[in-house]
Amino acid sequence: VAVLEAMSRERVSQNVRDLSPVLIEGIRKGLSDHPHVGSVQGAGFMLGIEFVADRGTRQPFDRKLKVAERLLAHALEEGVTLWPNVGQADGVSGDLVMVGPPLNSTAAEVKEVVERVVSVVRSFQMPS
Repeated sequence: VAVLEAMSRERVSQNVRDLSPVLIEGIRKGLSDHPHVGSVQGAGFMLGIEFVADRGTRQPFDRKLKVAERLLAHALEEGVTLWPNVGQADGVSGDLVMVGPPLNSTAAEVKEVVERVVSVVRSFQMPS
């Protein structure tokens, strides 16, 4: 109960409503021309970035390439925490990473998350 009271008092839900467009649209815009980003989808402060071999057909990468896992390792080297997720295309194929900043993040912190996630994805060497 104390946690719920603190979340209400600190207006955490309102914070997420106010800043989620900054997060989601910022990452969408920052990766809009990336040849291997199939989609950026989310709600609130939870979003996923899907990676595909072919953006036009949204053909997933071959699972043995482990794109999500390799991107996660690259992100961690850059000090960015992402959550890998695989199999969303058909139960086996599909690579995505999830982004979920703390619910009490400030506007400046959300903008930093956007900048750092976009930078990490853009600097990652995707398979050919």
